[in-house]
Amino acid sequence: MTSQTFDMAEHESRLDRIIARSYSASFMSNSKWRRLFLALAEPELNIRSLRWKFVGRETVATGAAPDAECLGDSYVTRTSFAAFPYKEIEWVEIPGLPELPASVTAVGSFETAGSSNGVRLYGYR
Repeated sequence: MTSQTFDMAEHESRLDRIIARSYSASFMSNSKWRRLFLALAEPELNIRSLRWKFVGRETVATGAAPDAECLGDSYVTRTSFAAFPYKEIEWVEIPGLPELPASVTAVGSFETAGSSNGVRLYGYR
């Protein structure tokens, strides 16, 4: 039986190719994603889960909103999913919120749109 190990460098290279051919605009950086997730983790917002759309995948997944301990410099770790780079996030959606709270807009300007489920924040379009 052959053991397969995950090659993160190859994964990121594949993501870069998908991003280059699939999107015309990028709205987020690693530091901007970190600021967003730190603002969303404030206890008074009570945001427990997000809807996630990842680059190169058709399905939308629901998973935990990351807290400060999950946020690396370029990756999200210890969430509902395996560790992944910020650049893999096409968009996240905050269910039940019609717009971003002021505490979130205070940390940056975000590309958003309302949806039937809540407010969506885009990494790419």
